[in-house]
Parts: sequence; C-alpha cells; structure tokens
Amino acid sequence: MEAGTSSLLIMPLEDKTNENSCVLTSYEVGPLQGDGKLYMTNLILMQYLNEPFFDDLRTKQQLGYVVFSRSHNHRDVIGCQFLVQSSHKACEYLINSINVFLVDLREKLKALTDDELEVQKQAVITKLAVKDINLGSENGRLWGEIATHEYLFDRQDREIEIVKNITKDEFQAHFEKVFFSDSVKRLDMELTSTAHEEQ
Repeated sequence: MEAGTSSLLIMPLEDKTNENSCVLTSYEVGPLQGDGKLYMTNLILMQYLNEPFFDDLRTKQQLGYVVFSRSHNHRDVIGCQFLVQSSHKACEYLINSINVFLVDLREKLKALTDDELEVQKQAVITKLAVKDINLGSENGRLWGEIATHEYLFDRQDREIEIVKNITKDEFQAHFEKVFFSDSVKRLDMELTSTAHEEQ
C-alpha cells in the first residue's frame, strides 16, 4: 500500500438473510526485510491492544460477538488488523468505534510505565518460548526455516532476546507511526447486511 493513504473497500454481502455486518480495518506496517525488531515490536503492540480492544468494543459497547485484533504477517509484509462483526450496527459505526478506541488509547499510551510494558513483553516471550510438543511440530518449525531459505534454527532464542531489548520509546514510536503518522497505510473493508443499509 502507498504511504499516507486510507482506502475503503465496500463488498456486497451475498447472503441477504444474514443480519451481521462486518468490518476489517487493516494497517500495513511494512515489509520485514530482515528487521526482526520491527516484527517483535508489532507483536508487543498488538498484545498490548488485544485485551482493551475486546473489553471496550465487545464487553462495554456490546457491538457484536466477534471482536478481535491481531498482528499479521502476509508474505513478509506485517500489519495490524481489527475485526468487528455486529448484528445491530452498520459498518460506518463500527469503523468510528475503532477510530475512537485508537484515539483514546493514544492518550493512555503516553503515560505508559516501564512496568506496564514489561508485562506485555513477558506475555509475548511466553508465547515465543513454547516448546515443540511433538516431532511433527518440530519438523514443521525446522522445515519452515528451510522452505523460506532463512535457516534461523535458533529463531525462538533470537526473537526472545529482541523482545527483551525493546524500549518504551521504541514501542511508543511504533504506535504513533502505525496509527497516527503521515506514513499510515490503512484499508477498511466493509460487508454491510441488508438490515443495516439505511444506517
């Protein structure tokens, strides 16, 4: 995607009996190009956003049953995704709720403490440190390194060390760059049900 752009893709919902509208908001961070620190910082960011996003839009606002955020990596281009499916609100309302969430969190993030960041880093480290549960999972991990020609058979250890060394300033700068800078790359995809067309 081109830097500094925000695009909207409206797709028809073919099932006219489905009462759910759905929006997927995707921010492109950029190509990895061997930058493990960028990838790990993005993982920590989405670890940090995951619980408050669900709590706000699902629990408090009760916009819909399906609400989640995640980091994604597609062909070595990483990004951040927010998905909300709602049976009682139109896509424009859902997109606005995502925007409001990010603006509110921006203020909260400015007051982030080192201890709060450390909790998020430890959560990511715990996920990264998971051991292979059987030979099949070990084979899949090792073969993945061979198939991509990266050959980082000690990837877990390397990534854990990277996470440990990410600073609060780097984390906050990453948040600003992804969501609020001139280089933002955003795509909103809407599926609006017939029940919400008038909204």
